[in-house]
Amino acid sequence: MSLSALTRKVRIEDVLSVFVAVVLVTYIFSVGAWGSFHAGGDTWTVSFIALPMSIIIFLASLRYALGAEATTIGRWVTEVTAIVRDWLPFMIFLLFYGTFYSTLWADVHPRTYDAPLLAADRALFGETPSVAMQAWISGGLTSFMSLCYFLHLVFPPVMAFLWYRRDVHVFRQLLLAVLFCGAIGTIGYLLVPAVGPGVAYPQLYSKTLSGSLYQPIIDFMDRARAPRDAFPSLHIAISAIVLIFAARYARYNRVVFWILAPLIVGNWISTIYLRYHYFVDDVAGMTAAVLSVWLASVALRWEARYQRAGSLL
Repeated sequence: MSLSALTRKVRIEDVLSVFVAVVLVTYIFSVGAWGSFHAGGDTWTVSFIALPMSIIIFLASLRYALGAEATTIGRWVTEVTAIVRDWLPFMIFLLFYGTFYSTLWADVHPRTYDAPLLAADRALFGETPSVAMQAWISGGLTSFMSLCYFLHLVFPPVMAFLWYRRDVHVFRQLLLAVLFCGAIGTIGYLLVPAVGPGVAYPQLYSKTLSGSLYQPIIDFMDRARAPRDAFPSLHIAISAIVLIFAARYARYNRVVFWILAPLIVGNWISTIYLRYHYFVDDVAGMTAAVLSVWLASVALRWEARYQRAGSLL
């Protein structure tokens, strides 16, 4: 295959994933922090992409095993290769995003910026909203908020799976938006590392959160989430992206949107109720979502234009 033919197959997500990887590795070497580095994060980080990809491969394999019409081993190999090709750049990006689970960033930036974030909330409301939300606390509500907070991990692969089966172009736009959002979040975590009001200022709270689902879910989430990841809130950003694409999916199935919408709104409320975020984190997260969806749309148009010209590179 000629170089020009190869470059015509390059996609914008390939370029963006490689760019993020190069910048990250260059930065780590430049600050002399390679000894603190490890990639990969937890299994949920990889499962974000690996699980729906595996399900789609399984369905393709099942169709072949059952002898569906016109399904041959060659066609099966082609289909599975295409599936892996479509999802793999996003998995690679998430592996690098997993570096935030290491001690690397605490070593590079030992200071946290919770104080100015709290000050911003106080300038807006007099106090960070999670303090006022103590009046709402009940075991049932806390369990529901914990469930909504956990579903942040479930929403994106579900929406990606649905769009992949319906329209690969929209699927790519969805995951590109998530990829851009992760890049924006990475910049935020580097420039404004913060741990959230519940960890930074436990003295603000007079009531303890509890509920039948609260402790097991939060224990799991605390193992699955990156530290110093308050600003911007990617819980807000990624779930907002999912809601945008669920609204688009409503033209095919409104039930999906109406199931996801209240859970996503609950997810947004839970970020403050559970004391993980300041209000300004959530504003930054919503802004990141809108910007990421726009960037994904622009990137795909740019890709189409340059590939018509013969090469993306």
